[in-house]
Amino acid sequence: MSPTTHYKTKYGTKICVVCKKEFWKKHRSPEQWKEAKCCSEDCYHKSRIGIKRPDAVAILAKNRLKHKGKKHWNWKGGISDENSKIRRSYKYNEWRQAVYKRDHWTCRICREKIKHPIAHHIKAFNDYPELRFEVKNGITLCRSCHRKVHKDIGLLTRFN
Repeated sequence: MSPTTHYKTKYGTKICVVCKKEFWKKHRSPEQWKEAKCCSEDCYHKSRIGIKRPDAVAILAKNRLKHKGKKHWNWKGGISDENSKIRRSYKYNEWRQAVYKRDHWTCRICREKIKHPIAHHIKAFNDYPELRFEVKNGITLCRSCHRKVHKDIGLLTRFN
């Protein structure tokens, strides 16, 4: 008796709920075979179309809506501060990309080439609004060097 015939006689065959073909699976455990309804992954995914998400996921989605907008604990009346608007702007993104390109995506302090650099303003973003988009006022830093720079800046401004 061939292995195929053995499995077919041991477990039997089933009819796919999607394509209506007869199928059998030799690599499924008996428990999995009892639950099997589809002949392939494609048919399984087709059978799932239109099925709603589980209740737990729907409940989590509803809970997320509770903390949006005016109900969010950090709501400030629906106004974004000036800095947030600027930092999300197209012009700001162009400035960052220009700084990265000029510095060849390499940290200016540790000289390490990095995937996710940070464009740092040499003269503070808030103190010099006229220099915010000047490429000469930016340098590329890695995250660890950027933390060190801001720690030093924080110490200087905190105790003056």
